[in-house]
Amino acid sequence: MDQVPITLITGFLGAGKTTLLNRILTEQHKQKIAVIVNEFGEIGIDNQLIARQTDGVVELVNGCICCSMRDGTFATLLQLMDKRDELGAFDRIVIETTGLANPLPFIRGFLSKPLLKKHFSLDGVVTVVDALHIEMQLDASREATDQIVAADVVLLNKRDMVRTDILKRIEKRIKLLNPIAKIVRTTRTDIDLAILGSDPGQTPIGYRSGTRGSTGASDKDHSHDKSIASFVLREDRPLDMNKVTRWIGEELMLNSQNLLRYKGILSIAGKDEKMIFQGVHTHFENTVGEKWQPDEQRRSEVVVIGRDLNEAAFRASFKHCVA
Repeated sequence: MDQVPITLITGFLGAGKTTLLNRILTEQHKQKIAVIVNEFGEIGIDNQLIARQTDGVVELVNGCICCSMRDGTFATLLQLMDKRDELGAFDRIVIETTGLANPLPFIRGFLSKPLLKKHFSLDGVVTVVDALHIEMQLDASREATDQIVAADVVLLNKRDMVRTDILKRIEKRIKLLNPIAKIVRTTRTDIDLAILGSDPGQTPIGYRSGTRGSTGASDKDHSHDKSIASFVLREDRPLDMNKVTRWIGEELMLNSQNLLRYKGILSIAGKDEKMIFQGVHTHFENTVGEKWQPDEQRRSEVVVIGRDLNEAAFRASFKHCVA
């Protein structure tokens, strides 16, 4: 059975998460999406859209289902798998992290549970940002910073309420915190819902375009929070898998407390497929991605985001992974 991809949606109160979730539950997107929320009341599903409502699960006429967390997120995921014969197969599961301001503990928890990883794959994190208030939130809240650090996609919402020069300033600050997050300006989260995730078996949304210049990030960027640094490790030569495994272990042991988020695509000698690599602190996973295309440059790229990291040591040790 194929793994069901999970998209995590996070963001501060008032950023626009509920508006985005309502769009998922009402639009005709031709996908069967299970949306896990803390409370149904915030969503406010119109009765005419409900096909059936039983045992904490609301089935909708567009094929989606909505369920509330009763015993925690991970328990709810396993309950959905138990009900798959009754509910049918899902194309995707979307989880709203209201009440979990920092998404990094969820990612860490997911990566540490083999039973969850057997049935699900973490496809990406979508962070909804309130353009009116994000600068103040970043100055005052570590959680706001961690939400952006964790993101694969940032929806810069309420663009219609903010001047263009301020939007550009916010985008620059976001890129300093997370050089590979795709930033999309939105009004009332007016996006093509395809941006929320890849198809099952495809490269996750955080790796679709790699870390290459589409983000505008340099190899060395420093954020407004001087303790946080993000940098991109690149290598055009194939890497040795045994050396990579040793490098991961050594760097994790040395920097586990300060590594907030790391992810990338590795080109392994003798392998036709990309190796997808991601983690939080000491919890990480390697998965096999799509094949390298004949016209595609094989390049290993890893983004590292953390506090008080020795960038020079990371670069030097990464070079030793070359086959």
